[in-house]
Amino acid sequence: MNILILHCMGDPLNWRAAVRDLEYLLPKCRPELDCLVHNAALPLPDFIKDIEFQGIVLGPTFLGARRNLKLLEAVKRKYDFVKLAPAFKIALPQDDYDCSARLDRWLMDGRVDVAYTVCPGHEARFYPDSSRFCRLKSGFTGYIFNEWIDRWQAPRPYENRPLDVVYRASKLPPFFGRLGHFKGLMGEVFQAEADRRGLTLRMDLSTARQDIIPGRKWQEFMESSKAALSALSGSSVWDPEGELRRRVMAFQGRRPRASFEEVEAACFPSLDGQVVATAISPRNLEAALTETLQIAVPGPYNGLLLAGEHYLPFGEDGSGFDEAIDILRRPPAARRVIKAAKEAVLSEDALRAERFAEELLGLIREGASARRLEGMDHARWGAIVKRYNSEMETVEKAFWRRSRMERRLKDFGLWLGLGRLRDILQGRQRRT
Repeated sequence: MNILILHCMGDPLNWRAAVRDLEYLLPKCRPELDCLVHNAALPLPDFIKDIEFQGIVLGPTFLGARRNLKLLEAVKRKYDFVKLAPAFKIALPQDDYDCSARLDRWLMDGRVDVAYTVCPGHEARFYPDSSRFCRLKSGFTGYIFNEWIDRWQAPRPYENRPLDVVYRASKLPPFFGRLGHFKGLMGEVFQAEADRRGLTLRMDLSTARQDIIPGRKWQEFMESSKAALSALSGSSVWDPEGELRRRVMAFQGRRPRASFEEVEAACFPSLDGQVVATAISPRNLEAALTETLQIAVPGPYNGLLLAGEHYLPFGEDGSGFDEAIDILRRPPAARRVIKAAKEAVLSEDALRAERFAEELLGLIREGASARRLEGMDHARWGAIVKRYNSEMETVEKAFWRRSRMERRLKDFGLWLGLGRLRDILQGRQRRT
């Protein structure tokens, strides 16, 4: 089969391991497949649009273009050939709650055949129109690869790990609700509880952009700690058209120091908590496989992880801290929770990447056969890939070189601007 996979992960230097593995799941699990994986941040060679693919997979980051209307329209124009292609089309969206109405229309207009939602129970709300033509199936935000299982047959022993607790997360904008807001605060709340008790713990907790750990180094970082904090993946605010996003960004532009409560009162009063969409995250899977004790926000976790059995619950108000530290300091008790979590994720067949790859291939094979789409031979396909790689090599190097330079200049400009603002404010204070 000949399959086109579209993603938009951006600069390869910033790719996160879990995201990359999901976008490349098919060729990673089935390297013998004739797959062409294209980064939609780059220009697409015109000759690719004329190829009769049997399957087209729209990856999570590609579908993320819906969050910016201008970018969405540009992507739709650039990839209009996807809508017209006879190929069997599969969409793998993430964060379905975010601009769900735009996503719904995109899937319908693009004539997508199958879409995997990671927010079970919300299908009717998030996909009212496309579900009439597109088959919806349940998916996950991440999958377990065989190489992960082999790699962590015997992770670093609990007692030999140099750190006690680790955490990395991005501070999410307020339009993801209090659930998303706590993701950026969890490390601070945990640290405050430790300080309040006068505890000395070896912790590495950060939400700073410069502290992001990309690639495989993240999994090594996880394995260096006895425990890892984990916030729920999802949102407690539903923003179907992106209106709340626009409203919040405009408000914060005027009042950048406004608290979450102030933003909520001004932009989405009484909406937080009306729709709560969550899912188990790749970090839950990585922690389970690396045999790292999970201290997590209580939640459903797709019914796979239970509080007290597979993870230690920790609330927004600091509840559960003493119990978590007690287990953390008792290796036999910690290992019981760790073992239960690993067994739970490994026993769920639907989480296996290889199984999911076979499912995707089965759908494409069946759909292509029904449409009588015949694949091309390997020789012709090889020539196409060679031409694609040849054209993209020069383009890609120049594109990312320019992009990185622009990013450095922008960061420097922001730093310079903040420095000038600080000098102005300090000058005013001295005069007063």
